[in-house]
Amino acid sequence: MVTTKLTKTCPICEKSFTTYQSQNHKTCSAECGRALRSQRRLIICARCGKQFERSHTTQRFCSPECAGTARKQPRTKLCPECGKPIPYKLCRAAKQKHCSRKCAATAEKRRYRQEAECLWCKTVFTARTREILNGRRFCSVNCSILWRIAERHGYSEPQRQALREHRNSHQAAATIAIQLMGNRCAVCGWDQAPCDVHHIIPKRRKGTHKLNNLIILCPNHHRMATKGLLSSTQLLEAWQLAYASLQLEQSLVN
Repeated sequence: MVTTKLTKTCPICEKSFTTYQSQNHKTCSAECGRALRSQRRLIICARCGKQFERSHTTQRFCSPECAGTARKQPRTKLCPECGKPIPYKLCRAAKQKHCSRKCAATAEKRRYRQEAECLWCKTVFTARTREILNGRRFCSVNCSILWRIAERHGYSEPQRQALREHRNSHQAAATIAIQLMGNRCAVCGWDQAPCDVHHIIPKRRKGTHKLNNLIILCPNHHRMATKGLLSSTQLLEAWQLAYASLQLEQSLVN
């Protein structure tokens, strides 16, 4: 068996010595080896700050008195959720992580929920981490439908922005209609309570949310229009009589 000689430098006396590759000698002599082990065992007491030579690797205190005083003395650490100080004993440091059950539940919930930015409306929404990792990119079904419409028709960025502002939503259209047309029935003029917004041509027949297809009706005439007692022609005539004098924006009407 061929052995290779190595030349090393002693970390204690800084002398060069020769050893074999099969031997794991780090010092030139036994005295230097004992001195090296003594240096590695020198640590600072966690209680009084005194330097001492420990007898085992888990020892942190120089004497039983320092160990007992440190265990009895209350210490504090910060809650990772709210930042408040948590009083705890040294022996319970590994168990107590939060200041209250509320903070612990919030941290546990955050493990399973994550924030992401909607690809369409650019708002930040919260969803399950599993859904985010599986590729969820929208905050709602409406945003995903509008994004597919814009991609299918190849809308430019100004067209996409206009679609975001005046999106195909009944609630947004009803709010705009009441603000511009007023809270008054177009048939009888009743305005004692909030009125309803009705589609002259229903959505199931490819009706739109534009103002020329929306009319303000009282609850009674809204029920009559829904049941077919008021035709689309009658509603269009009522729209012309009620809103022809209003100077509505052309982009919102057409």
